[in-house]
Amino acid sequence: MNLKKKGQIQSGETVTVVIILMILIVLGIVYASNSKIAGLQKDNEKQKEIDGMKIAVLAAGMDELKCSIYSAKVNTCLDLYRLSAFSETMNQNLYSAKEYYFDTFRNSKIEVNILVNETYVENIVLYDFNNSENKSSSPIFFPLTVSDPVSKTNYFSILEVRTYN
Repeated sequence: MNLKKKGQIQSGETVTVVIILMILIVLGIVYASNSKIAGLQKDNEKQKEIDGMKIAVLAAGMDELKCSIYSAKVNTCLDLYRLSAFSETMNQNLYSAKEYYFDTFRNSKIEVNILVNETYVENIVLYDFNNSENKSSSPIFFPLTVSDPVSKTNYFSILEVRTYN
């Protein structure tokens, strides 16, 4: 009889060890998958920021918007009247205009905030297209100069780009 009880105890110990090992394996798999998901989300955020920076650089470098002095294009300077004309064209809901720039700007909003004086900021929306359900985004800010060629005045401005998935 004593041997039978001893065998039952040993088999109970074996079952307990197997159950504990199974629990540890399941916990390891759950931890590994959660860390992988967190890594993928972090990579997605990085890619979103990189895409926003690419769009900001492309928008700041558009020949349609750049300042020109004696027919020479000036980098990091946008013409105020060209900005206004571009914004008006895009806001007329001409699908062909938005479709033309969609390959470049995708689902994003590009806005120029011009600091006219200490208390007044003029906002010009250059491009705004979001056909996704996602309304949240983190903005990318890009400093620029906006020039008024008529009054020969330069303004400090911020190019704000919001990208949507």
